Amino acid sequence: MTAAPAPQPVEILPDQAGWLHRLRVLPDGTREALVSWVDVGTGFTGRLVDHTPEWVPVARVRRMRGTDYSAIEAAIEHVETAVEKSGPARPTPPGWPAQVLPPVGPDWVDSVTSWLLDILPPDYRAHSEIITMPRVLAWMAATHVEHYEAATQRGYRSAAVDLRAFEPPEAIEQLLDVYQAEKRRWATVREGISAVRRALAAQSR
Repeated sequence: MTAAPAPQPVEILPDQAGWLHRLRVLPDGTREALVSWVDVGTGFTGRLVDHTPEWVPVARVRRMRGTDYSAIEAAIEHVETAVEKSGPARPTPPGWPAQVLPPVGPDWVDSVTSWLLDILPPDYRAHSEIITMPRVLAWMAATHVEHYEAATQRGYRSAAVDLRAFEPPEAIEQLLDVYQAEKRRWATVREGISAVRRALAAQSR
C-alpha cells in the first residue's frame, strides 16, 4: 500500500494558514482540497480551535511559493460517484466558473480574486496594489484572454504551413488538436470572466 503524501502548508482563504492533505476531482470535474487548520476561538481565553480535515473548493486554497506539491498532485483521487455534501447547493449564475465560490456570503470575492490571478501571468501577483481591486483584475483578465484567444487562432491557422517542412503530418495534427482544445478552454474562461464581472458590478451598486 502506497503511503499518503505528507501534508504541505497552504493559505486557506480568506485569512487562515493550514495544511493541504489531499486533492480530488469530482464526477462533474470540480476539484476539491482536503485541508486542516488551527483557528483562534472567540472569548476571553482566545483558545486554539483545531479544525480537522475537511473538503473545500480548490479556489479557497492558495499555495505557498517555493513549496513542493508534486506528491499530492500525483496522488490526486478521481471520484467516480456523486459525493453527498452538507446543506443545500448554492445556485450560481449562468457561465459561473466552477473554481469560484457562488456570489453569496463573505468569501466569494476572495475566491474570484484567486481565480483571476491564476488567469493572469504569475508576475502580476507581485503587484499588491491591484490584488485588492477585483473589478480591475477582471478587466485585465478579459483583456489577456482576448490576446490568448487571438494567439491560439493565429497558431491554429499557420501551424500546418509553418511546420510542414520539419514536422511529420501526425505531429501537426496533434498540435491542431491541442489548439482546438485550447480554443474551447479559453471560450469557457471568457464566459466565466463575463459572469464574474456582472456579479462584481451588481455588488458595487
